[in-house]
Amino acid sequence: MDIPDLSHLTAEEQQQILSVIKRHQEEEKKEKALINDLHDQFKKYKESVWQSSKDAPTKPDTPSQDGDTGEVCSRCLKTKLAEGCGHKCSYCSMKLCTRCGSRISVRSNKNERMQSKTNGIGC
Repeated sequence: MDIPDLSHLTAEEQQQILSVIKRHQEEEKKEKALINDLHDQFKKYKESVWQSSKDAPTKPDTPSQDGDTGEVCSRCLKTKLAEGCGHKCSYCSMKLCTRCGSRISVRSNKNERMQSKTNGIGC
């Protein structure tokens, strides 16, 4: 940073302005050091995440025999499910989160009920 011409000021004013400029330069050095430190921390974190993702076992793409993936919603594949949570579909036995479970359309078995009420005679 260039120091401006202070010759028209008194010695006290010059001293005050120079001290402000010096503090400003020190603060800029601290800020640059902090930014460099944060960049280094981010690089280390990024590398550790990358390494842990390489080391993590891959999940099978197909659900288990009971249709339960065990970790995430079978429909949106985003919502993580805790053990014992979620809704199990009565038709396909897939485990779903609350949002996806409420959006699935249920197949109507109205005809089956109508036939049982009329003793097998169609409507």
